Amino acid sequence: MGVKLSDQSWADLIEAVTKAMKNLDTAIMQIAKSDDPETACTKLVDVHRLKGDMSMIYDSATNVVSDIMRDLAEVSLPNGMKIEKKTGSSRKTWNHKDLANVVAKRIVESSVDMNTGEVVLSSEQMIENMLVYVQPSYWRVKELSAIGINADRFCEVDEPKTSIIVRKGTSNG
Repeated sequence: MGVKLSDQSWADLIEAVTKAMKNLDTAIMQIAKSDDPETACTKLVDVHRLKGDMSMIYDSATNVVSDIMRDLAEVSLPNGMKIEKKTGSSRKTWNHKDLANVVAKRIVESSVDMNTGEVVLSSEQMIENMLVYVQPSYWRVKELSAIGINADRFCEVDEPKTSIIVRKGTSNG
């Protein structure tokens, strides 16, 4: 678009969109009074389209912020909020059997007292320790790395994706 907004113009634009969303929310309550399924569904489709448009705008904004943050992992704002930049890869097609075998061996090795050679954990405790590294639906990559296991050797890894996370502040503002 090429238009550069002043801070005041930006604030005015955000206020106008917020007001329009509140008006839309009020209008949605009017749909309930109509009791017409076709009208209600048509209006829902309109709101769904707006949701998609807002999602695209948010994605564009996070890409811009990610570029501007460069190597910064976090920015703390005066209102107490934090913006975090994280990069991660999607992993799929896990070789669960081989990875579980390697993790089990590491758990057994770590359960032996190096001074006495005594096994200090019961079988049940060792099995319970497996949950530190795996959950029913995913492997915990950071925890696997902490015991020297590269999870990427046991799955297909997609290209890394950077995400921006907005954390709420702790202040009352």
